[in-house]
Order: sequence, then structure tokens, then C-alpha cells
Amino acid sequence: MALPKYQKEDIETVSTDYPFVSLQAIAENLETGFIVLWQYHGVFVRKIENKTINWSSSVVDKEPVIDGSEKDHIIRIRAFNQTKEIHIWRKGLDDNNVIEFDGRKREDKISGSTISMSKIDTCMKLRGVIANQLKEHKEFSGIKHLKIKTRNYIGFNSIGQAGYVDSRFLKFI
Repeated sequence: MALPKYQKEDIETVSTDYPFVSLQAIAENLETGFIVLWQYHGVFVRKIENKTINWSSSVVDKEPVIDGSEKDHIIRIRAFNQTKEIHIWRKGLDDNNVIEFDGRKREDKISGSTISMSKIDTCMKLRGVIANQLKEHKEFSGIKHLKIKTRNYIGFNSIGQAGYVDSRFLKFI
């Protein structure tokens, strides 16, 4: 079996800090796409449509905590579509034992203050919880091997050495 060929391409992109406010704020910013929510008791994949996350699911026996105390349970969030991703991760506790989050929003091919970077798109096979939850959606039912397409951005460090500086989810296929 031949290895897939990856081609480096240049793309206009911008990455900005993104403070975590709420799951609904993420959905409103993204408008449409998918969200992967890591909480201490599970990983949850849901669709975002019309600026709303559809939290109902018949596949999983556990449901995400979204009752106003979700900040206590969140480990990581990746909400994405073809052109942008919002990535939030738990940073730790501040001096007052309040949970802090870090986050960024990466958008490709937008007008304004973008920078040109090299990128490589790849696909990873999905298994387990995420694949099972996706098979619940009509567009993925009957597909044996689900994958996630990711975009990896190439940058240079202070001595000119190239490497991946960021990556984002693009879509499930």
C-alpha cells in the first residue's frame, strides 16, 4: 500500500486569543460546524447549526454537563468548520482557586490582518467514542471508517528551524 502524498501549500491565516465565556458563545461565533467537548466524565461530539449546539443524543449513555456548572468539568473544547476553529483548554487555577482557560481562534482565508504560512492537511482515522457519536448523524451513517481532516501550520523558530506551530480540525469525513 502506497503512503499518501502530502503537499505543502501556503495559506492566508490568522490566530487570535479567544477567551472562554460559554459554550453558547462559541456556537454563535462559529455559526455552523462541530464541537468536541472533553469533560472529566467523557468526550462529546455534537453538531452546531444555526448558532446552536444540539446537545440531544441517543448513542451515549453519558451526557455532557451543561447546566451552568460546565466550567468545572471542561478539560478541552475544539469547535470547528472548514474555515475556522475555536480551541479552548483548561489552564489551571488562579490565586483564588478560580478555573482559568486559555484559548485561540484560528481563521483561514479572511480579509484583513492575515499572515501567509505553509500548511499540510492530513486525515486521522477515528475510533471509539467520537466515531460512535458521529455515526448517529445522517451524513455519517453507514460509513465504516470515519476520519478527521486536520490542518497543520508550519512556522520557524528563532534559529530558523521549521516545525509545526499550530494545528486545527477542519472536518469529519
